[in-house]
Amino acid sequence: MEVDTATSSLQASAKHPLPELEIYCYLLVLIFLIDQKKYDEAKACSSASIARLKNVNRRTVDRQQQEQELAKHIAEEDDDEF
Repeated sequence: MEVDTATSSLQASAKHPLPELEIYCYLLVLIFLIDQKKYDEAKACSSASIARLKNVNRRTVDRQQQEQELAKHIAEEDDDEF
């Protein structure tokens, strides 16, 4: 049952992108817009990314990292058994 719980929590977190990944994507888009000299759109992208970053709950990020580490540990234990 413990493995089922860990797996289901992993599936739930996989439905939502990691905040770090989301912010990284914002940065890639921002760099692209600046390179294309679309400064007004870059400003809007920058504002949106800052607003999103402010809304990210740091504890949520920490919890997601802990879940990933736990899943990795469980997978390593499973590999060692076989």
